[in-house]
Amino acid sequence: MDDIKTQDLFLQIRTAHRMVVAYYKRLLPIIYQVATELDTQFYIWEPSNFARPAGLSTNIFDRWEWDLVPGLCTNYLFYKSEDSHKQKIGDWLLDFHVITDTGVIETSKKRNPDPLSLEKNVEDSNSVLRIYIYVPKKDNTLNWYSGIWKNSDCPKLSESPNKIVVDEENEILANGFEIQLSELVEEGSTELLVERIKKYRDVLLTS
Repeated sequence: MDDIKTQDLFLQIRTAHRMVVAYYKRLLPIIYQVATELDTQFYIWEPSNFARPAGLSTNIFDRWEWDLVPGLCTNYLFYKSEDSHKQKIGDWLLDFHVITDTGVIETSKKRNPDPLSLEKNVEDSNSVLRIYIYVPKKDNTLNWYSGIWKNSDCPKLSESPNKIVVDEENEILANGFEIQLSELVEEGSTELLVERIKKYRDVLLTS
């Protein structure tokens, strides 16, 4: 690789890192604002398709390179409950699943994908936000994360509110929908998203 091409490559890398951080600085406040307006509190976050960045003593060279970009596809959980290990009627869990590149998640579970030779190019992929809502229909003493979110089936996304049993034994209902991430930058998008989440939540709470 000649010097000019090398300089261009690292110019693109520096630009990409700055743009990614700028993207997070815009996206995360929107998610937090929506969650706050819904009177929920932050619970946990985790990458959805790759591992968290390696810990201090973990050999990063044994890990996937994708682990260094944990925000690429990530779940942010908020809940309306007094206890992370108890549920009562009226409590609910809200999951913001950010998928920055759908072309990545379609192959990431099969192998450590080569980013330069994915099955879908960037033009054919999408950036989406999937919203999932979980509601207990009886009092429980489950951990919201391991006992409900991780232990329940993922509800099928729909264009209108519905009710899906995702854990029959513990009587957990859920539903969800998807929007393009680009919609979040439109004027009034936050208010519209809050109202749509309320409609999906209320169907579950009143059933």
